[in-house]
Amino acid sequence: MQDGHSVAYESKKLKDVEQHYSGHKKELLVVVHCLKLWRDYLLVSLFVVKTDNIVKSHFMTQLKLTSRQTHWQELLSEFHFVLEYHGSSNHVADALSRRTDLAILGSVAALAFSAVVTSLRDRSHELLRKIQQRRAWSTLSSRAKLDNFGLRMDY
Repeated sequence: MQDGHSVAYESKKLKDVEQHYSGHKKELLVVVHCLKLWRDYLLVSLFVVKTDNIVKSHFMTQLKLTSRQTHWQELLSEFHFVLEYHGSSNHVADALSRRTDLAILGSVAALAFSAVVTSLRDRSHELLRKIQQRRAWSTLSSRAKLDNFGLRMDY
């Protein structure tokens, strides 16, 4: 890339054997193929290989290698490059990767919801108490009789 734009594209059909490679071997094969193809341009300068595969970023420090990987490592050691791993942009969120501001908003919403529930519960208890109190007054008033502007209780 130069100024954020691609300067060349390359494609290659995989051989029958290469089609059975694992995913990280296929991605490493892409890097090796491009380095071989543009060898004359890349040997004389420092360049950056950007990857979204963490396996490639640890390839040069790996201890156990197959014979093919050893050959690739020797080829890669001829070049002066930096391997950049930018990470996955689409992954399943877990507790450590979620945005903290959204987590705070979620907890605030949960607190607000619990406050509303508590308020509704308190109001319903208060309403129930008032209903019971009115029933008691209603029962009491039905037993009471007015006599000469006074109140007399009949029990």
